[in-house]
Amino acid sequence: MNDTPTLLVIDDDDSVRKALARTLERLDYQVVEAEDGEQALDLLNDIQANINGVIVDRIMPGIAGSDLIDRIRILQPDIPIVLTTGLPSQADAALGINALLPKPWRVSDVQRTLQLVMGAEAQAEPA
Repeated sequence: MNDTPTLLVIDDDDSVRKALARTLERLDYQVVEAEDGEQALDLLNDIQANINGVIVDRIMPGIAGSDLIDRIRILQPDIPIVLTTGLPSQADAALGINALLPKPWRVSDVQRTLQLVMGAEAQAEPA
């Protein structure tokens, strides 16, 4: 049985999404990537039992991050959700998220945020 948490990373910017995915993999997470809200919802419907947390960009074409968070909460009310954005605002706290990860982020920011929201499932930084 694999105890490595799997995170769904949703960001329309390929370079940002791939950089975050690489960072998470270095922190010993499994990563599933989605480039937009529709793809994310399809993935959650298909493999929702295997997703332990979600990191979602706030501003994306199609389904905006705030709407996507609402839809994810319907599918999985208890899944940890981290909002990542380059333009944080006080309104972000009302979106039903577990944490905010401002861009640009550092590896230590990602690790600390995931330890906060994932609890015992969070991975320690590799040596």
